[in-house]
Amino acid sequence: MGAENKKFDFRPLTADEIECRLARVTENGVQILLYKDARVDQKILDETVGPMNWQRTHSRDNANCTVSIWDDEKKLWVSKEDTGVESNTQAAKGLASDSFKRACFNWGIGRELYTADKLNLFVTKDCLQGLKAKGNNGYVCYDVFIPVAIEYGEGFIKSITIDIYCNNKKHHTKTFRRFTDQNQQASNPAPQPRQTAAPVQQSAPQATPVQKKVSDCEAAKLFKDDEIILIGNCKNQTFGNAKNSANFIAFLKYVKSSNRNYKDVPDMEVQYKKFKQLADELL
Repeated sequence: MGAENKKFDFRPLTADEIECRLARVTENGVQILLYKDARVDQKILDETVGPMNWQRTHSRDNANCTVSIWDDEKKLWVSKEDTGVESNTQAAKGLASDSFKRACFNWGIGRELYTADKLNLFVTKDCLQGLKAKGNNGYVCYDVFIPVAIEYGEGFIKSITIDIYCNNKKHHTKTFRRFTDQNQQASNPAPQPRQTAAPVQQSAPQATPVQKKVSDCEAAKLFKDDEIILIGNCKNQTFGNAKNSANFIAFLKYVKSSNRNYKDVPDMEVQYKKFKQLADELL
């Protein structure tokens, strides 16, 4: 791993790398938690630093995990460690997996998930088909929640869109947006002093600027419509379908502002550079 990877610039998680679990079930709805699978950490470590440049070790009967990354400049392993908790199903395996995921959080992989509390991920009962009473033991929910799109700010999640299924059928799509002080200010603007209206002067109508379309860009010719997107929020979609979606512009903005390195995966590296050209031309 060369000096250019010194900062270990791990990319944010894509929507299909995030999973949902229920934190709380009530008669009024459910509270969702976002989490990542250990296989996601392995994949991101492989693609960012290379499969031969990281290692993991466990101690205290798998309660602790240490993830080490090779620093080629210093010629030594840089390590970060954390501890985990047992799962409800497979205690030993769950403990090892949880400690590994937490150690990867220390490296910054998936750390943006910690900002999900600003999204208020509560799904009301009118959006659920699998919410059932459990006698005197409260409520249970059989709905399945699958993230399909995500938008990031600087180190935080701005919004996430989740499809909701019951009995293998999608019945709702819900988008959760980050609550900010700006939202609060916009909904409760400060009162403005009353002003006397100035005489209205008629002027020639101004032409509305027309935003350039993706299909009008020269860089769009670098792609075929059936080309599968390998990176970002539009991953696994064809270019032809994705380029007309609402998430595609957000995806290009992310590409334009990022500086990723996919040298270990040549196809991803080539496609990333093409999207860079498209983003520079369109935005």
